[in-house]
Formats: sequence, C-alpha cells, structure tokens
Amino acid sequence: MAARGRDWLPRWYEGQPLLVSVNDYSLRLWNGDTGVVVADRARPGQLQALFDDGTSTGRRVSLTRLPDTQTAHAMTVHRSQGSQFAEVTVILPEEASALLTRELVYTALTRARRRVRLVTTQAAFTAAVERRAVRATGLKERLAHALDRAGT
Repeated sequence: MAARGRDWLPRWYEGQPLLVSVNDYSLRLWNGDTGVVVADRARPGQLQALFDDGTSTGRRVSLTRLPDTQTAHAMTVHRSQGSQFAEVTVILPEEASALLTRELVYTALTRARRRVRLVTTQAAFTAAVERRAVRATGLKERLAHALDRAGT
C-alpha cells in the first residue's frame, strides 16, 4: 500500500524544485534558498542541484552533499519569509479566513523583486487590507505582572 501522495516519483528527478530547510555553512546554502535538480554535465545520466549564486552559470552541488531539502512546487507565505524571487504568484484565501491580514499580504507581496500575480477577489483583498494580525502571545500581560511583582 502506498504511504503518501508522491510515492510514484523518484527521490530526485530533473526539474525538481528544491527548498533548503537548514543552513549549511560549508556549502553556503541557507534555510530558504531555492534550487532545481538538473543533469550533471560532467557525468551523463547523473543529477545534481543548481542554485542561483548571482553568476550566469549558478552553483552546482552534488545531491549527496545537500543539507535537508524538500520539494517546493509551492510554499506558504510564512515559509517564504527571508526569501526573494523574481516573480511570485500569491493566492489569497477567502475573505472570512482568519489568516487573511494586511501583514500576510505585505509579506507575500514583498517576496517578489520584479512581478507579483495576485489571485483573489476584491472582497478578500479589502478584508486583508482592513484586518491587522492579532498577536495572542500574552507577553504584554506577563511583563506587566512580572513588573508588578518586582515592585517597579
């Protein structure tokens, strides 16, 4: 019996979009970096990962040396924080969603360097702009209580 949805795919395949999920200082790969699996030019039939390093050719890394990665056809806005992309497509939830806030939209839109495609309804976008994130950490109350106990 198949355990999960992509069991029919090989572990690595050409064109596979990658998302690095831990820092690897020796490879200069950081949590949030994205790459793609490509054919290894020096070893026919073999694959390697290609990462944008600001050069015209990119940086190739052996798949056996990669730190923790995951396939990333899409990612949440939260997961994308710290990353930037040339183009971004953002699909907003329905207007009633508690996740839909101006902070979410701001974070999503600022992931793109050049172009953003926003998939939403006017009502959902308006709701997002009007709704601020409510933090429920209780930090303010805990600090006030600690200061009261300390007599300050």
